Amino acid sequence: MGTASFSGGSGSIGGGGSGTAGSGGSLQRAIEHLRDISKRLMVDNNQGRLTREINQLLQDRGRAASVKTLMSDGFADALLGDLLEVKRRLDDNQSWSDIANAFGVTTGTRSMEAFCDARIDAALRAQNYDFDDRSVERGSAAFRQFLATAVGGNLQVANMGDAAAIDVAMNRQYFNNTIGYFLGDLLAKAIAADSVFRLGVATPSVETAADTVAVAIYDRFKSRFVEKGKAEPRDVLKTLAANYASLVMGS
Repeated sequence: MGTASFSGGSGSIGGGGSGTAGSGGSLQRAIEHLRDISKRLMVDNNQGRLTREINQLLQDRGRAASVKTLMSDGFADALLGDLLEVKRRLDDNQSWSDIANAFGVTTGTRSMEAFCDARIDAALRAQNYDFDDRSVERGSAAFRQFLATAVGGNLQVANMGDAAAIDVAMNRQYFNNTIGYFLGDLLAKAIAADSVFRLGVATPSVETAADTVAVAIYDRFKSRFVEKGKAEPRDVLKTLAANYASLVMGS
């Protein structure tokens, strides 16, 4: 696992959801409704409607169980830790070459892809590969999505770039909201993965709406836990999983 590229297929940027066994019934109807709304969004750009639909999906019983597993099993949490370490090093004015060397990956061609593969494999090994396959696929895809967005969505750089090309393309300010953006990527990938249709051209709208939902969730987490000294920002995923109803569903 962990060897997929940024540009297509399972666990990658650019790959749509392939559907999941047992995703019929009310969830399938909700996803189909989401796709219909997503199509309309491409015309009227009403992000508010799509944001409300995603919030409703996160309250579905099957969806809640899946997202809670994604947040609690440690895989996505390990990848978030890697992103926060990259942020720390960027804040110290380190180059991508410095970061690649620190993590033991190539600074040459495919440097970012090598970084992703290495950190995904490290997260898997840390738990003896004992993870839900769906969590691995969605967490890996969100990790790659975050880093590709950090280089301006330039998949050529994300896939093939060396350290110098990555430094030129890198938006260091993007890491100022590492937790919020990664959480949004996780939600977007979870929605796309269970869709019975590929989101296709609606994907950017879904991702934007997922970021909006993630901001609200993260704000609730900060006000109810971080500001009261009950948790550190780094604890966000496990805290969300343990308090799903109040923090994710907002009840």
